Amino acid sequence: MSFVDACNLLINGTIEGLLIALPALALTLVMGVARFPNAATGDYMTVAAYAGIGVQALGSGSIAFAGLGAIAAGVALSIVFYLWIFRALRGRAPVASLVASIGIAFFARSVLTLFAGHDQQTFQLALVRAWNFGGVRLLPTDLYVAAIALAAEQAGGAGRCLDMAVAYAKEREQFGRPIADFQGIQFKLANMATEIEAARHLIYAAALLRDRGEKVTKYSAMAKLYASEVSMRATNEAIQIYGGNGYSREYPVERFWRDAKLTEIGEGTSEIQRIVIARELVREAAARTG
Repeated sequence: MSFVDACNLLINGTIEGLLIALPALALTLVMGVARFPNAATGDYMTVAAYAGIGVQALGSGSIAFAGLGAIAAGVALSIVFYLWIFRALRGRAPVASLVASIGIAFFARSVLTLFAGHDQQTFQLALVRAWNFGGVRLLPTDLYVAAIALAAEQAGGAGRCLDMAVAYAKEREQFGRPIADFQGIQFKLANMATEIEAARHLIYAAALLRDRGEKVTKYSAMAKLYASEVSMRATNEAIQIYGGNGYSREYPVERFWRDAKLTEIGEGTSEIQRIVIARELVREAAARTG
């Protein structure tokens, strides 16, 4: 590896470390430190996955050995950072452990990028074939897959809110009738259902393109943008249908609202997604005319 290549990988690692650390901090600010204590957990699992593939790539075709290698790497990394960092932080404010976790995530992501590179790689091995049939594509950070996955999560959360809102509207009565009989409530439910279904189809389209190996930059941004904002609107309408009960923690819809809000921030804010979409539109237009 040349000096220039090494510098490029270090720069990529730094950028990707920040891409992991900053959303983790945003999630914590929205959800609270107690609900998001360890920002490095996902990176422990990523290191373990690479270790499992590394065991197979070094000559062992056994899935059992690869699995043991992945477990050993994850456990070893957890123990090392506990003894080195977290044991000294016991008894301190949770935010101290959070900051340390973000630093670990940054470090792990940078090291992975340094050794694995930034380009997409395909490994034809027994373990990864078991995960994804003909082989799985690996990236230290696949932001497109992350955006599509987060969009799918929010479409699911919005759908659950819709189900709860319909059930509540059928049970809650005003003026001697279920509120589901009132046109104003019906309009809210109809709008929620239509937008959620549209978000699902956009997510399916983006995921299909990604599985085919096609460029998915624009569609993943569209899916993430639309699904997160649909989820925000749907959970807000669910709270409105619940009335004062929706604001209370005795009912789950307020938690869905808080979870929906963080997806407009994490993995690229809605503003960033709009920039990405517009940039891709300009590039496509230039390619057609050029």
